[in-house]
Formats: sequence, C-alpha cells, structure tokens
Amino acid sequence: MGRRGRGRLNKKTLTAAEIDLYAAYLKGTRKHEVPRKASGAYREKMSVGVIPFGTGLAATGTINHVRVGMTRGALGILSTLGISATDQGNIFGLENTAAQVTEPPAGFYPALCIITLRPANVIAITTGNSAFTGRPRNYKPGRSGSVPFGRGTPTAQPEASGGKKVNATVDDIEYNDAATAIRVAIGASPFTGKKSMTFQSEVYRPQGTAAGYSKPAVAPAF
Repeated sequence: MGRRGRGRLNKKTLTAAEIDLYAAYLKGTRKHEVPRKASGAYREKMSVGVIPFGTGLAATGTINHVRVGMTRGALGILSTLGISATDQGNIFGLENTAAQVTEPPAGFYPALCIITLRPANVIAITTGNSAFTGRPRNYKPGRSGSVPFGRGTPTAQPEASGGKKVNATVDDIEYNDAATAIRVAIGASPFTGKKSMTFQSEVYRPQGTAAGYSKPAVAPAF
C-alpha cells in the first residue's frame, strides 16, 4: 500500500473515540487486516548488485557491485513501468549477474526507491472498517516495491546539479545524480495509472573490521 502523510491522522481530524482506537493500534492491541495481501511469489526475495555511493571504486577489472536484496514484486514494478533490463542497469545501477557481484561491507544498507503504483481503473475497497480509526474503509489499493539503487552509467545518471552535464566516470556519480535520473525515468513511464515514489538514502557505517584505517588522505581539488 502507498504511504499516507503523517498529517492525515491527528487530533484535528479524529474524534476522541477514534484517537483511542488509533492508540490501541499503535500499542499492538488492535490488529490491521490486509484484505488483499500480496502473493508469496511477489514477496519472494532475490539478490542483485549495486555499486555503493559511499565507497571508492576498486581497480579496473575488480568487482565493484555488492550484493543486496529486493523482492520479485519490486522487479515486476520496474517491468510494469516499462523500464527495460538495460535501463535497470544504467539508471538504477542494478547488476543481475552473480559473477559480477561480491559481498557488501559490514554496516552497508543500499539507497532505496520505494515505488507505488495504482492502475487507472482500480476499484476502491469499501468493505470492512479501518483498524486505525474504526471508520469504514474507502481507499484505492495499489502495489509498492522497494528498489535498491547505486551508481549506474555516467550518461544515464548525469550530474544533477549541472543540468545535463555528463559525469566523466562512474566514480563521479553521486546519490543525487542517480535519484534524479530515476525520477525522470519513472515520470516518463507510459504507465497510465497513478505512480508515486519516495527515496531513502544509502547508509554506510564502517565497522571495526572494515578496511579504511590505513587509507591515505585525499587532498581537495580546487
């Protein structure tokens, strides 16, 4: 399901009884039932590779993609949007060849693009009551998927802060370059329904066993 803005549920929009129900939900004493749970195949995890933004690239000929997880449903969302396997690699930076992927460093969590799609002809669900407020349900369902992403190709992920300026190398690509390219690709999709996306930044907290303590300093280039 798509995310709802946090401002939708507050003291100005809920009655006292509804606030009590919502508090019970937050405490876990009131359960939220999903009338249209995704299939097991949709939720099944698979491995792909991405090049992190927070690490330097290894020498030419060395594997730079690290293994991350995504669901088959998230991959299906990209296909539904008309994003080809080639563009999945160039724009999202996804690598599907196992031999080109290595294990991620400790403390690494990939950047995510969380995509929600609702078909143009979707029928609203009006049966049952909301577990959040007790109000009758009335919403249009959709499907979401979290797509990891990293550095792709310099031409597909141009410099976000400089118009269409192409990054010289893969090493020049930054998070904002990739996120901007993804927004453009999803916005240009022929999918006729409603599409929305949110982003989560990459997290990399080098652990005690991670390489890096002995790396030389890099002087600023002016």
